[in-house]
Amino acid sequence: MASEKSKILIFGATGYLGKYMVKASVSAGHPTFVYVRPIKPNTDPSKLQLHKQFGSMGVTIFQGELDEHEKLVDVLRQVDVVISTVAVPQHLEQFKIIKAMEEAGNIKRFVPSEFGNEVDRVSGLPPFEALLENKRKVRRATEAAGIPFTYVAANTFAAYFVDYLLHPDEKIQEVIVYGSGEAKSTYQPYAVLNYEEDVAAYTVRAATDEKVANRVIVYRPPRNIVSQLDLISAWEKKTGLTLKRTHVPEEEVIKLSERGASSMEESVVAAMGVDEGVVVLLLPSMAVRRVRDGVGVASEEVAKRDYWAIDGSNSENTLDFSTRSCNSQLKPSASRSLNLVNNLTVPSLAFPENHDAVPFPDNIPVAILHNVFIKGDQTSFELTADDLEASRLYPDYKYTSIDEFLDICLVAPPKPKLAVFA
Repeated sequence: MASEKSKILIFGATGYLGKYMVKASVSAGHPTFVYVRPIKPNTDPSKLQLHKQFGSMGVTIFQGELDEHEKLVDVLRQVDVVISTVAVPQHLEQFKIIKAMEEAGNIKRFVPSEFGNEVDRVSGLPPFEALLENKRKVRRATEAAGIPFTYVAANTFAAYFVDYLLHPDEKIQEVIVYGSGEAKSTYQPYAVLNYEEDVAAYTVRAATDEKVANRVIVYRPPRNIVSQLDLISAWEKKTGLTLKRTHVPEEEVIKLSERGASSMEESVVAAMGVDEGVVVLLLPSMAVRRVRDGVGVASEEVAKRDYWAIDGSNSENTLDFSTRSCNSQLKPSASRSLNLVNNLTVPSLAFPENHDAVPFPDNIPVAILHNVFIKGDQTSFELTADDLEASRLYPDYKYTSIDEFLDICLVAPPKPKLAVFA
């Protein structure tokens, strides 16, 4: 007789990774539950659509806030496993989940929201180090509460960073290379890019596997270990393009990491890819691209990546942007809702000619780029026989290699909603 499937509860289910996690849990046959914020009159329509999708998949939906302790405890007593995919700014909010799990007393496994570097074995520039330290605090709180855990070091999301680095849905002729394009790690000078679907599938398996109880599992499949230059060359080979490489030196990246939020008051928010009202931090060129996409401006109208400024301060329903080649006022296309622009906050941003090497509204993103693509922390340590690596632990699972993912991008490039940069 087959053993009964664990009941899995997912926090952050309507977020970037959360959607993948829900699908992976359902696909694996687990009774799946989600705890999401209550629907309100101003709830994003995309969230409402996800609620409908989850319902059609047989997912049980609980609505509530993390501050509702008694409700949390009641929900937790109905499940076995908890997987958190809450966004970076909410990481310390997981203390509330831990407190409720401790009171519930029945949780067999907790997977906190990490899904990046192995935080107890790496370090970063100060802005990124602060983020890593928050993840360590959640780990230590979980252990202190005596809750069985699995910590997931999933390294880098492939769809997110391929979109970020290569923009496969656009006809670009130039790419930005951070540092030399080869990481400086003395062990392996590479990053690890894993497709989000695989990250979710591995996580659901690990969360219900006794071998991974109270352990760290690292996602380092051999065919997903790649440098920036390898990635660019592979894309050129598949597309027949020859891309101009513009390097941002490591010294410049470090300087940018030392310049914080005071340099810019606001950033693109809400409709440009924010989960649950969380601000997304963007490269200047990406900010313009997301605004352009949001209001329905054709790619060829702003094909050159030579943006100088965008200004959202003049009108509630329009956005001004300018490049060397044109100045335009953007309005929503007929098929777009005015709310899309109403929900945007775009400050007046002026960028120098070296537009991609300028400070952001926050300095965390550039510190992450340094850690992953210049320092090479994701492959800075050797995995021993005692380490748990996902592709070795589950050899029957056919993960998507980075080469196979680029093939997908040729036909139907994923357009990932921008995740919080971490």
